[in-house]
Amino acid sequence: MPKVQVRVKALSEASNSQGVYMMLLQEVEGRRMLPILIGKPEAQAIIMAIEHIALGRPLPHDIVVMLAAECRARLSYVHVYRKENQLFLSYLVFVQDDRRIVIDARTSDAVAIALRTSAPIYVEEEIMGAVAFTDMTGRADAPLDTLTDEELRRRMEMAAEREEYELAGKLRDELRRRASAENTAQE
Repeated sequence: MPKVQVRVKALSEASNSQGVYMMLLQEVEGRRMLPILIGKPEAQAIIMAIEHIALGRPLPHDIVVMLAAECRARLSYVHVYRKENQLFLSYLVFVQDDRRIVIDARTSDAVAIALRTSAPIYVEEEIMGAVAFTDMTGRADAPLDTLTDEELRRRMEMAAEREEYELAGKLRDELRRRASAENTAQE
């Protein structure tokens, strides 16, 4: 199955959820974005990597990077390979001499480590096709009239899962408005 290279596009606190953050992974050569919910500590680790913030003592992600370097291994890439329910499953793929080492990891941790090593991040096309939405404007908050019906449905489902019922209702209303306009045009 083909893989799509992504980058961290945005990281923000999910509305109506204390301690839950939304990480958006955007395909490098495209507009699709994959939303992944992560915890506050994981969000902080990713922000520290993006901002190149170093503390006096290493964090667990820094220790993984240092340990790999001591073992003469380098992170080749991160692979988000499957989605089960609301959980994304990922591998860290290291290379040591001619050996390939694959380690299961939480996606948020894998991304934090990839950012510290400048390693690429890949997502299975099947996941992108099923979960990602298209950003038509270069912004995550694209106007509703620029989105396809499928994108509206996906966003409505995500909003309902995050218990953002007002947003889910607006998306539902837009879908109904379009259906009504289409029915009127056919008459």
